Amino acid sequence: MTRISTVLLLSIGLAACGGNASKPLVQGASTEKKPSKPKGPYIPEVRAGYEGYYTGLFEAADGSGGHDNNRISVRIDSARDGKVWGTSIVAGNERPFTGKAEDVGGRISITAQEPGTDKWDGTFLMALDGDTLSGRWDAFDKGLPVPARTYRLAKRAFRYDPSATFNDEVFEGFMIATYAESTDKGERLSEKVLELNPSKVLLKSRDVENLYKSDLELLRNSIYARHGYSFRNVRMRRFFDHYVDWYMPVSTDVTAQLTPIEQKNIALLKRYEGHATKYYDSFGR
Repeated sequence: MTRISTVLLLSIGLAACGGNASKPLVQGASTEKKPSKPKGPYIPEVRAGYEGYYTGLFEAADGSGGHDNNRISVRIDSARDGKVWGTSIVAGNERPFTGKAEDVGGRISITAQEPGTDKWDGTFLMALDGDTLSGRWDAFDKGLPVPARTYRLAKRAFRYDPSATFNDEVFEGFMIATYAESTDKGERLSEKVLELNPSKVLLKSRDVENLYKSDLELLRNSIYARHGYSFRNVRMRRFFDHYVDWYMPVSTDVTAQLTPIEQKNIALLKRYEGHATKYYDSFGR
């Protein structure tokens, strides 16, 4: 093929492509978008003026709850034309509810029901006075261990704080709710639970290799608690619901919100949990 023919064919090819040859990609460059930063829990849009999160204890109506009084968050998602939509988050369950709302002398009165497709569903009677949501919940299933509960919840915005940690008051030398009076023993904790923060610092094996099983479990679950995870695990629920002021349940799945440091620390802590001892020690009374 002559040089003139080669030039002619090249010109025809460029014309067929609109007269512009595409520029080659720089070697090693990628056209893929970087993954977006994980979002936190759902934040309702405020229109009626009282949408948002309300949190506090969900207590047995007959006063018999004790450690079974769980911390609940009620989220008012939307309110318009006398109707209200929301979500309850408690004890590892996240349930929608719908109902009616009316203004009674400056207080908002709400009657709402969960779907009834879960054994723990029921009816909410709520009174909203300023930033306080109070009332009663009655289960559809009257055979539940606690078929009726009361609550007085404060409005509160959720904020992920990786610096949040335990205060000295939670440390009593043994894991909350593990002490057995009959044996005078409890599951041992070390002061490391006050010193280590697995949401901020990448832990090494030397940091955790001598910790008790409860230390490891508590540190690992503190990561989930900072993201507002609602615990189904009874041990963790009792601890965070009753002894950690900053804890606020807002979701039953926070996997997407975990940071790279937290993901690595969870893997490390779980690996050591598998063979750690509980160290049940006797405590004098």
